[in-house]
Amino acid sequence: MRWMVLALGVPAALVALAVLVGYFLPSTHITSGSARYDAEPETVWAAITGVADYPRWRRDVRRVEFLPPNDGRLAWRERSGLTAIGRSASCAVEEESPPHRFVVRMLGAASAYQGTWTYEVVAEPEGTRLTITEHAEIRRPLHRAAVRYLLGYTNGVEGCLASLQALVGPGRRAALDSPAGSA
Repeated sequence: MRWMVLALGVPAALVALAVLVGYFLPSTHITSGSARYDAEPETVWAAITGVADYPRWRRDVRRVEFLPPNDGRLAWRERSGLTAIGRSASCAVEEESPPHRFVVRMLGAASAYQGTWTYEVVAEPEGTRLTITEHAEIRRPLHRAAVRYLLGYTNGVEGCLASLQALVGPGRRAALDSPAGSA
């Protein structure tokens, strides 16, 4: 009986502790990272705006399902493995200024994760620099603790930059900025 109480009680206590810790973490953060690619800006732009091809190059996206337009703009659902935002995320284009700026917003008022990803494409003498800035709100304390202590704030941005490198060719990745805490 004692072992059963321990087997059930210890995991429950750890989850409760993670929720408590999550309450004290900031619910918002800003993370930014950049990479330089040996590719033309148009190539990088086509990759980041070619939503239908995300499963081909983004390691975290298994399938894309297109949704009805959101305020007249492209909307889709990304299906993935276990991530900070769950197994799926609904997204929509918030701003598009070809070939320099692409802003994607996560949709869903009840979602644990809300925010935007801003992609900025800049031509450089020998390639292209892509900067991704994530403005995120993680509403659930347990998710905040998991992102902070298990996944890391920079995991998504870093993964996207590395995946893109595999698609468009080699380049140099710059260090990622640390989260700026509360936004």
